Amino acid sequence: MTSLFEAALRGFDLVVADVPRYPGELGRAALRAADVTYLLVPAEVRATVAADGLAAALRRETTDLRLVVQGPSPGGLTSDDVVRALGLPSAGAFDRDRRLPAALDEGELAAVTRRGPLTDFCRRLLDDLSLQPCAYQEEAA
Repeated sequence: MTSLFEAALRGFDLVVADVPRYPGELGRAALRAADVTYLLVPAEVRATVAADGLAAALRRETTDLRLVVQGPSPGGLTSDDVVRALGLPSAGAFDRDRRLPAALDEGELAAVTRRGPLTDFCRRLLDDLSLQPCAYQEEAA
């Protein structure tokens, strides 16, 4: 798996790996290969408490761990509250887009993600990483 990540890193400017909560050997290889690791945490108290333990485990496998907060919070917890509680650098926050689950089921993801909170967040993230969206995505927008 390490050779797969190394090949991907040589061939592409951006490689994304979605690692499960309990990463196993494959997930740990992805974390070790990562320049930046993002921990996505819903703006909820229970999720924040659970993320604290997960963040400790991730710190053992990756060197640059950043927090992404997904809102809105049902109880008024802000992204700043989550950032302070976890003590991680913030990579930003975005609100859930309720259109996404249906769009995935219907094969309409591209149409739904042209605009919206997740798209805006991803553009800011790419800017922070000094990457530009693919040309075909720009033309389609």
